[in-house]
Amino acid sequence: MNNPIILIFGVILLWIISKTVIQIIQTQKHLTEDDLFNLMRNKLNKYGPEHSRIIHHLGGCEKCQKRLEEYSQRDDI
Repeated sequence: MNNPIILIFGVILLWIISKTVIQIIQTQKHLTEDDLFNLMRNKLNKYGPEHSRIIHHLGGCEKCQKRLEEYSQRDDI
């Protein structure tokens, strides 16, 4: 009787861990020019996952922060 419960718990735990790892990997990818452009032009839903991913990434990536600053100073935006 305990084995099916442990198996179900294990599957749920693995699913949670895999979702967390995927989010971490996606957060570590540097932002694209499209990401920066869409953020600057307010083309993203502020409550959507893409906006959240970009903001979260910018919070910890100095390279992308610098790129965003440089991008915001361009005249062709």
